[in-house]
Amino acid sequence: MELEARSEAVTASETPGGGGMTAGIIYFNTRNASIYLKAKWGLPSEVQTLSRLAVVGGGPQFRKAGNARLYEPADLDAYATAIIGPKVHSTAGLPPRKKHSTIPAGRPRCFVSKSGAR
Repeated sequence: MELEARSEAVTASETPGGGGMTAGIIYFNTRNASIYLKAKWGLPSEVQTLSRLAVVGGGPQFRKAGNARLYEPADLDAYATAIIGPKVHSTAGLPPRKKHSTIPAGRPRCFVSKSGAR
């Protein structure tokens, strides 16, 4: 696994005062978290996907440092194992897929003007 630059991975010992983080853990920014998930788990994880999941939920746990999201490798591993399905001998053994809405709950699916035209 190859990370872009040393400045993009932060260790807790480098942060002022540690910030309540465990010393010695490496934190990946969103770009390097995506690279980590692809390299270690083979997941087709894009930066945009992780960014969207950070807003709507369903992604790996992260910490905030200013505007940056910092991911721990253990949280990325837990996320990967949670979304990877069980071993099966054929697709007939798979449970039915859940249908996910791309629109977060509580938001209208369409907007109708007062005149009734769309």
